[in-house]
Amino acid sequence: MFFTNDRVFTYSLYALAGVVWFVLWKFFDTLVRLVPTLSFAFGNQTIYLLPLVTLAISVALAEAVRRNAKAKEYGVDVVVETKKVTWPNRKELQGSTLIVIVMSLVATVIIFGLDKLFESVIKLIF
Repeated sequence: MFFTNDRVFTYSLYALAGVVWFVLWKFFDTLVRLVPTLSFAFGNQTIYLLPLVTLAISVALAEAVRRNAKAKEYGVDVVVETKKVTWPNRKELQGSTLIVIVMSLVATVIIFGLDKLFESVIKLIF
């Protein structure tokens, strides 16, 4: 089975649809539970139908994007460009991580020092 750029885009799109489904489901589930009139208006089966309805919505959105020529072309271009990225090796990644940690600590010390300096100046003024 070969992973063409088109297939990678389609699989990524459906993975995103899974995330959208979960977010929509939890959002509407919370909404129905917090607003009792919604549950009463749609009946008690609302809780059981929400996963199916939100799944249908997310799959429909994914299909709409997949069938849109411009969106599909853009998605495939993203896949192609992602394959061109050169990722750092382990040693480069460790070095970069160390630099970020050290610079964050330096910035923290500088900001802490300035905060204490300004605090003492304000106390002297007032």
